[in-house]
Amino acid sequence: MKISNIIVGELYTNCYIISNNYECIIIDPGAEPGKIIDFLESMKLTPKLLISTHYHADHVGAVKNLIEKYDIQFAIGKNDLNFLEAQPTWLSNLISTYEKPTSPDILLLGGETINVLGLDIKIISTPGHSPGSISIYIENSIFTGDILFKNGIGRVDLPGGDINQEISSIKEIIFKLPNEIDVYPGHGEKTKIICEKNDNIHLK
Repeated sequence: MKISNIIVGELYTNCYIISNNYECIIIDPGAEPGKIIDFLESMKLTPKLLISTHYHADHVGAVKNLIEKYDIQFAIGKNDLNFLEAQPTWLSNLISTYEKPTSPDILLLGGETINVLGLDIKIISTPGHSPGSISIYIENSIFTGDILFKNGIGRVDLPGGDINQEISSIKEIIFKLPNEIDVYPGHGEKTKIICEKNDNIHLK
C-alpha cells in the first residue's frame, strides 16, 4: 500500500490517494479535479472508489468531475447526507472549482469493512465536526478528515457540528487505537496518535 497526498483548493485540503498495484481509492477529493486526474494519469492509477470523510465543500468539491471521468462509486457517512445536499453557500463559494457532488452510492454508518485493492478498509464513525464524519482505518494509518489535526481539532460551528461529540470521538474512539498509528488529517501535516495524546493542547 502506498499513500500519496495531493493538496487541493483554496483551503489546502489533503486529498489522499491510497494505491496498490496500479489501482487506488481517493479520500477527500475536495477541489482541483484536473490536478487529481493529472496525478492519477502520471502514476497510471485506476481509481476504484471515492470516499469523503464528511460533507463539507472542501472535501467533496471534485467528486462530480471524478465520477464523470472514471465512473466510480462515491461513499460518505449516512448522517451527512442531508447536509451534503444543502451545502453552506459561503463555504462552497470559497472553492473555485467546486461542483455539487453526485448523490452518494454508498452511505456509511461506521463499523463497515470494505475490501478494495486487497485491503481491508475499516470505517469508524467519529461524529462531531459533522454528524456523519467518519475516519478511515487502513493497516497502520487512520484518515481522520477534520476531526483531529496535528495539535488541533476540527471546527464545530458549521451545521451539525457538536464539540462534545467531537471530543468524545477523539478520546473514546481514535485514542483507543494503538499509539503508533499514523494520523492523516484533512488539513496540515500527518502525526501519530501518541503525539496528539501528549501534545494536543485542545485535548488537555
